[in-house]
Amino acid sequence: MRPLIVAICMLSVLSVGLCAQDVSNVSLAVSDLVPLGVTDHEAAIISEQLRIELMKTPMIQLIERTQMEEILKEQGFQQLGCTNNACAVEVGQLLGVRKIVVGSIGTAGSYTLVTARIIDVSTGKVIVSESVRDRGGIDGMLNRGVQEISRLINVALFPELEEENTDAPKKNTRLRRALVWGGTGAVVVGAGVAALLLSGENGHDDVSNVPNTRIDLP
Repeated sequence: MRPLIVAICMLSVLSVGLCAQDVSNVSLAVSDLVPLGVTDHEAAIISEQLRIELMKTPMIQLIERTQMEEILKEQGFQQLGCTNNACAVEVGQLLGVRKIVVGSIGTAGSYTLVTARIIDVSTGKVIVSESVRDRGGIDGMLNRGVQEISRLINVALFPELEEENTDAPKKNTRLRRALVWGGTGAVVVGAGVAALLLSGENGHDDVSNVPNTRIDLP
């Protein structure tokens, strides 16, 4: 009986490590949004506000603008705002992040539009592309638009977050993450995984693609 208890304890510790990987932080950088019909100052404000909103997500390790400037300056790279994927990948590699957000803010008619693309630095591929437009100008973007584009980015990076707003059954992934973030839940998860391994069962996370979206705000 004693060896079994020791084995369960060891598996519990291992499972906590595995779950920690499951909820591993995503290292992320947000390049300055390119201004299109707005001032550089307004674009810089919206870009910084977007960083602030994304920093509220515990799973995101976000590099602040000052850190980005220091790192890029040390590497002899002057450009912070990128207009193409190749530039974004180069910046992301210099910063040592897994993903980088690039995009633009501009005006068209009575709308102010923010677009954002999430690029995987290792592959150079666009993971998702989102846009939000608002009739309230820069004020509307600060009040509503930035929060919405931040939410869309979060959902794209962590699809299970979207389930919290639905009545659909929650995935095992969300349960494990909630337990781990709960502190004492790590022990529960550990024991659960140990029992699961001993019983010979296996579980698989369901990962779905997030479609490109456009949100219009009143």
